[in-house]
Amino acid sequence: MLAGFWHRFAGEPAADTEERKSARAIRQLSRLDDYGLSDIGLCRSDLTPEGLADAAARRARRQAALDAEIAQSAPRRTCA
Repeated sequence: MLAGFWHRFAGEPAADTEERKSARAIRQLSRLDDYGLSDIGLCRSDLTPEGLADAAARRARRQAALDAEIAQSAPRRTCA
């Protein structure tokens, strides 16, 4: 209750901003060891807002390549 009041008083939104969400995610991820980061496709250099955006783009490209490969190798059904 008071937190919302002080945010309004200070002219800041009470809801989390993207910067706060990103900072929270980076803090949580930085607690992982290198093996834990590697398991989810990250490395220490990815623990910045720009690094996380780059990692997300890499993951999307990899997933698109996998999806395309699966689509090409899947047998096609035909109606007889």
